[in-house]
Amino acid sequence: MYIIESTDTVIELTDLPQSSIGAPIPLVMSDGHATVVAYYVQDEATGWDGTTVQVMTAETDDELVAVVRFYGCYASFFGPPNDEAFEGHPLASRGLRPYGTFVVAHSSWLRNLERMNSIHQYHSPEMFQPYKHYILSFHDSTFECIAEGYDYEVRQGSIAAQVPHMFETLERRTSTIDDIGPHLDDTSLQTVDDLHKWCAAQCGGVWAYSCGMSIKARGAEGWKVSIDLAGTILESKPFDHKPTAEKHKIGNRTDEGWMECAVHAHKFEALGDSFRLEVILCTFLEWAKTETDWLAIPATETEKADDRQFWHTLGDECGTLRCTAEECQHQRIAESMYCKRHHFEAVKNRDCPY
Repeated sequence: MYIIESTDTVIELTDLPQSSIGAPIPLVMSDGHATVVAYYVQDEATGWDGTTVQVMTAETDDELVAVVRFYGCYASFFGPPNDEAFEGHPLASRGLRPYGTFVVAHSSWLRNLERMNSIHQYHSPEMFQPYKHYILSFHDSTFECIAEGYDYEVRQGSIAAQVPHMFETLERRTSTIDDIGPHLDDTSLQTVDDLHKWCAAQCGGVWAYSCGMSIKARGAEGWKVSIDLAGTILESKPFDHKPTAEKHKIGNRTDEGWMECAVHAHKFEALGDSFRLEVILCTFLEWAKTETDWLAIPATETEKADDRQFWHTLGDECGTLRCTAEECQHQRIAESMYCKRHHFEAVKNRDCPY
């Protein structure tokens, strides 16, 4: 939990559905981009006199369920206090109460997160300006998050039945493919195609089974790219790249852009602001393409030993007949229509290293 300051102001949200006072049974799903919260909505039957009790579970069907998506979610917390210990919440004295939905203006938690990130070399306080502090207080728990905004829908059924829909909701972004598509020019598409070629080429070697590549969006902190180089032709290749910084114009404000790339422990690792993903990938590909055969897969030590043994078993080139490979002037080896080199390549289906 956080410590509040004098500026924290609790504002009740009136558009989100009221959670069930008795058993909302909230369910939370989250990934690196959004957080989705589902809960039973308060829906007292007309004429209810309070003498009967309905036992609610996550499988209770034919109920109203609110599904709230917090997009651009930077951080979230789900746990205590419950309604009986709610007075212990730091914001209880500022108007926060159980069974409600709220936004906190001038949030201390948000300021603390921005302060924690300030040790980053290219930290910019402006990155945190889009975020807001939201709170959903339930019967037995409290959900809080730092996010850019939210949307919601009310569905019929049980909490459990909403799980597939919650997964789908997580995948939904604030931008549509139509918004993004026009910005993918020929250069961008070539970058994606070249990266696909490099990854596909590595699938014939050790890399495909024990290594890989990850591209992660880190909210306000931008992108992180990590590419394993073990078992590739780039494993021992020197890399020299200096951090870059420049300004981006975004509407009426200017953001500091930055990028850092390095190779260590057989990994290409890069960090960059939210505008830098394509530049990071281009940096990797430009470095990779300085190798003449940048899509080649280096042979393992076992493969090298097998190649040497196979080469020696082929014996000498002898006899009067020439190799049938085009323009080859060498003699054939025993029981073959090729010379030693071309027989090796025909069997191994790759260039002969000898």
